[in-house]
Amino acid sequence: MKLDVRILRDSFESLRPRGDEMVDKVYSILFHRHPDIKKMFAKTDMTAQRKKFFDTLDELIKHLEQPDKTLSDLLILGNSHVDYGVKADQYPLVCDALVEAMKTVAGKQWTPKLDAAWREAYAK
Repeated sequence: MKLDVRILRDSFESLRPRGDEMVDKVYSILFHRHPDIKKMFAKTDMTAQRKKFFDTLDELIKHLEQPDKTLSDLLILGNSHVDYGVKADQYPLVCDALVEAMKTVAGKQWTPKLDAAWREAYAK
């Protein structure tokens, strides 16, 4: 299935003004649902972490049509996550938290189509 770049970009841009709130909700949801993951962030500056999360998402959205521009960064990021002890089965948990946070912040503007598009993009 081909990514719907327009819907991903448009929805991200509509969320951008509330980006801090959205990313804060990602971690709030993730830590509430999976307290064991919170332990992995015990020594993390969460203000800096939230900024990194948003900036990474922003870069990915900018280069959806040119994934090779972010591939090396994603490989480095993936390797660092392995070093932090992240397991493959935890990535879907982050996806769920991200989509739920976006849905919460977007409110009535969130649709099943947006939900599916973001889950598809995250899976790629």
